[in-house]
Amino acid sequence: MFKETIETAKTIKEAWDKTKQLEDNLNHLRELNETSAKTLEIAKMTIELQQLVTSLQLDLRTLKFNHRDLEEKIRQYEKFEMEKDKYSPYQFSSGAVVYRPNQPVDNSDGNALNYYLCAHCYEQSKRSILQPAGITNGHHSMKCNNCSSIVLYKPVKSSYWSI
Repeated sequence: MFKETIETAKTIKEAWDKTKQLEDNLNHLRELNETSAKTLEIAKMTIELQQLVTSLQLDLRTLKFNHRDLEEKIRQYEKFEMEKDKYSPYQFSSGAVVYRPNQPVDNSDGNALNYYLCAHCYEQSKRSILQPAGITNGHHSMKCNNCSSIVLYKPVKSSYWSI
């Protein structure tokens, strides 16, 4: 019986050792599973960070383009501000207001060159020379090719009424 007790004790010890080994193996598997979950979480965070970096790069690129556009607009505005003093408002007999040069401008032949700037564009810091546009509502007219404004500047003389 003593021998059987020793055998039973050995069997219990083996079972205990195997249980302990199983417990260690389970703990190791849990650690591996937690590591896998953490690895997966880190991978998701990495992808989110990459998407954020890409989005920020696109935003930066857009800001750079906008910055260049704004700098160009500022240059154009500053250039116009320097030229603005060269013009003054002028009102035709029809009541239409335009801007014209303060000093006479000569063309390459030395003849005086008369031109007018669109008042609408001028107020928006744009220099747009009005172009002849024919007869409109009984007046000679000029048209702005930038904003499509029509300026009636001189009534058409009718030979029908001058009899």
